[in-house]
Amino acid sequence: MKKPTTTLLTLMLVVAAGQNAFAADLLAVYREASLQDAVYGSAKAQYIAAQERARQDLENARRSAALQTRQAYLGVTSGLAQVKALRQAVASTQLQ
Repeated sequence: MKKPTTTLLTLMLVVAAGQNAFAADLLAVYREASLQDAVYGSAKAQYIAAQERARQDLENARRSAALQTRQAYLGVTSGLAQVKALRQAVASTQLQ
């Protein structure tokens, strides 16, 4: 006859192994269900769309900042050229 502790230990090992297999099965079922779930799919699609929209908004902001910077630079250089031209005009009228 086996000792009670050996039988109990064997039973505990079998139950533990069964629980691991059961947990793995549950995880597989959860993953499969989440792939087939319409609500989950819709939320995932919205998340992906929001990420893409954020990327596009960032790129648009970068382009807009670059454009505004170029326009401001051109405005300053144009203003400097206009000041230079006006100074020359004043100098030429004073010589006459």
